[in-house]
This record gives sequence, C-alpha cells and structure tokens, in this order.
Amino acid sequence: MKTASTVTKVCRIIEGLAAGEQLGISDLARRTALLPSDVHRLLSSLRTNGYVSQDSESKKYRLGVQLLRVGLETCQRSQLYALAHPIVVELSQE
Repeated sequence: MKTASTVTKVCRIIEGLAAGEQLGISDLARRTALLPSDVHRLLSSLRTNGYVSQDSESKKYRLGVQLLRVGLETCQRSQLYALAHPIVVELSQE
C-alpha cells in the first residue's frame, strides 16, 4: 500500500520533536533525513495550525499545544479512560 509522502514527512517531524528539545530547521532535517526546504514548509503549516510553536528568540521549534489537545481529547474518548477514570479519582481521594 502506498503511503501519502507528505503525511509521512509530517509524522517524522512530529517524532523528531517528540524528545522535547527545541530544534532548528537544519537539526530537524538531519534528525528526520528530510530536505531543509521540506522541513521549513511543513513546519510553517504545522505552526499555523498550532501543532508546533517557534521560540521568538532562538527561532527553534517544539511541539505545540494543539497536539496535546488532540491527544487528550482522543484519550478521553477511549474505553481505557472510561474504565480508569473512576479508579484514579477514587485513588486520589484516598
């Protein structure tokens, strides 16, 4: 099955930033084995949509809050969350 190359590149960028450190375009290009021009273009789109943010001084990138929001919403809709939430609340009250 053929994958969508842009989606694959975006996934590599997100995974490259997942360690939590801020990275510049060149560092991220090396880490992901992507062309710097591709990294720049995709980071621009991800930033516009809140999935990455850019430090105004260093110009380096990190994962954005939108990615956390999507992950949290997905987690809250999962069966595991529904099963675990009451137990975690009970444990926290003890």
